Amino acid sequence: MTKKVGFVPGDVKVAWVIREASSYIMLSKDTPKPTVNKWMDAYQTVINGNTLKQSAKKWSKELDKTLIFTKDKGFIIK
Repeated sequence: MTKKVGFVPGDVKVAWVIREASSYIMLSKDTPKPTVNKWMDAYQTVINGNTLKQSAKKWSKELDKTLIFTKDKGFIIK
């Protein structure tokens, strides 16, 4: 993204974290239990797999910044 606006990625640094925010998937209270279980299983598959770590690796290269993914904090720019 920095390249598209004319910046050299290495010239940009994180000055401060404005805020951290949790993410949620909301379902209707009338959602059938098997559907809720499928969502929970899918979430665990994504969290425990390599997809998010691979995404962090890809975006680290794009941003020229160290981006990591942890289960407890999500994506973090170091």
